[in-house]
Amino acid sequence: MPEVIVERNEPLLPHDTEAASGISGTVMLAKDVQLSLGRNRIMWLRLPSRGGERGFDMADVLGCSALDNPPRLVLHAAPRARGGFCGLKAPARQRNTKELLCSFFEQATSVCSTVRQLLGTDGGSAPRRPWLVLINPFGGGGKAPRVWAELERLLEPLNLLYDITRTTHAGHAYELGAKLSVGAYEGVISVSGDGLVYELVNGMMSRADGAAALVATTIFPVPGGTGNALFRSICHRSNEKDDLLGAAFILAKGRATPLDLWEYVRPDAPLASLEAGVTSAPAGAADASSLSDAAPVDAPTAAPTAAPTAAPTAQAPAGNGGAPTSLAPGALVAWSILSFAWGIVADVDIESEVLRGLGALRLTLWAIWRLISFRQYAGTLHYLDAADDTWKEIRSDRFVGLWACNVPYMSQTDFAAPHAEFANGVLDVLVLENTTRLQALDMFLSIEDGILDIDGEVVPFGPIEVRPHPSGLRVLSM
Repeated sequence: MPEVIVERNEPLLPHDTEAASGISGTVMLAKDVQLSLGRNRIMWLRLPSRGGERGFDMADVLGCSALDNPPRLVLHAAPRARGGFCGLKAPARQRNTKELLCSFFEQATSVCSTVRQLLGTDGGSAPRRPWLVLINPFGGGGKAPRVWAELERLLEPLNLLYDITRTTHAGHAYELGAKLSVGAYEGVISVSGDGLVYELVNGMMSRADGAAALVATTIFPVPGGTGNALFRSICHRSNEKDDLLGAAFILAKGRATPLDLWEYVRPDAPLASLEAGVTSAPAGAADASSLSDAAPVDAPTAAPTAAPTAAPTAQAPAGNGGAPTSLAPGALVAWSILSFAWGIVADVDIESEVLRGLGALRLTLWAIWRLISFRQYAGTLHYLDAADDTWKEIRSDRFVGLWACNVPYMSQTDFAAPHAEFANGVLDVLVLENTTRLQALDMFLSIEDGILDIDGEVVPFGPIEVRPHPSGLRVLSM
């Protein structure tokens, strides 16, 4: 069998060097097709030329495969459609597959290997590691397994390895995170809503090496649940559409990206000390004396009672379902990557669990109900203003709600914090105070004690301190 290789103008160099951009080469395939490979583009041309070269930008190529009978090279790409809305939004990607006949199978495998080297998906000399895939079979009303099956088909060209685990009970991801062998995996793909990532993060932070283990683990959420806020925020940052093709593209092209982690605890000192110049104080907090005894100012019509959540494992954080009614000063409430909510936002998120079978529609229906049975709460917010590094206070008996956001999206549709950044050590706080029903309705359309909600999970009501851990974890993004 004759040797077939892609001719190169210079030797293949490591992908992280400037000189690697000079890699180029051509090879003659079957049917007089000339294939040209380069760092930036892959082109094919039938000789003699009759219509010019065609091809893909390498930035749009997901992967390739070599098939036999007949021998052929298959290129899988996802180029953007032409156009866009007035240049303000990048056009969506479209799947595009090109099959090129080869002279024999070894030619197809040789060219495919070179394409993978150019893409950086050949794995080099290091042993290949699988992704740990966590699938919540009950996520999104039972859609998570179907979502993964479709995504797995899209990922075939990437030649990835998987270790798949289906969660069986509440707190399962917490247990897995608590004993995860970090170096054994490329990262964790979570196929569910935001709750599974919340459990995983809190489980990993329960370890003695939690902070180091979490930073060393790349997490990527796949939209298999109701809210999917983290996935939508990653797509927004990556300028990709929040669909499964976008997810596949980020898995193919993304890299580990820092995301702030937030620690929520019971205050172990009066929050008045914040105004006395305590430099080690948390980045923001809800006042203990006000919130612990807060009650609705306007007694509402009673809403249907939400279904109880499952009890957590003994080591689980307070927000991991079935939380205790009180916590000692200094006790951990939860670790958070998304948001903290109190008032109408938390009421809608948590109380609507009784309608979980309706998917995202449950949030809209319950928001309407909460606007009809309108509540206002008494409380105090102390916060360190990032603009001038000064502690400030908002005290009111007309709070409608509070939303502290770590990422831009609070669900797959609620663009609540447009200016929120992944790793700046700052929460974007939305305060609804002395708000009318109409104003609260406008907020929802654009994006007795009350409920405290961290990352969509109910936690014990009471005083809360928020402590930043900048760049405390890694998510896959572009």
